[in-house]
Amino acid sequence: MSAGLQHARTPNFPTEAKKVVCVSWVPELAATRELLLRAAGYAVISVLGRRDFSKLESTSNADLLILSHSVPREEKLQALIAFRRSCRAPVLSLLGHFQRPLPGVDYAVEAYNPGEFIDAVAAATSLSRVMCSVGCRKCDLILSVREDVIASAAEGQETTTLKCPYCGATCDYEPHEFLHDPDDSKKSD
Repeated sequence: MSAGLQHARTPNFPTEAKKVVCVSWVPELAATRELLLRAAGYAVISVLGRRDFSKLESTSNADLLILSHSVPREEKLQALIAFRRSCRAPVLSLLGHFQRPLPGVDYAVEAYNPGEFIDAVAAATSLSRVMCSVGCRKCDLILSVREDVIASAAEGQETTTLKCPYCGATCDYEPHEFLHDPDDSKKSD
């Protein structure tokens, strides 16, 4: 049995190709992650450095954004903001030693070997997409809106107060300001 086939029946791997966008600052790490992801059955778009951020804004149908531990914290935030402008897929942040999770990510993990990395991606791609989101008026971070907040807004509450986990700004939002996930309407058909 070849090395790649032994993982084909592992339940943690996707049954159909899910699209993963991977942001990295180190070309060698980006190439290695891309090989690992493709071998595990994922379709991969690599974003190498700030010069490739335009790829983030033009990707609307990704299943996961991966932010590498090598990406500086401020650039991780900028990548997250750029990605959230067009896509509400879950975000996995890979952490190095002593790195803190970035606000606005769905999943943060220290994954130092290939198995841990692929397991983290499999777990993160099994997360459901966000139903609604809203942009912070101060820093532009796209905030996920919980289902209970959406329900409160739907019950006639005039405004909902949300606090940005990144900049700490607290703002009131009207229900019409929530951005609904375009994929959510397809689920009800």
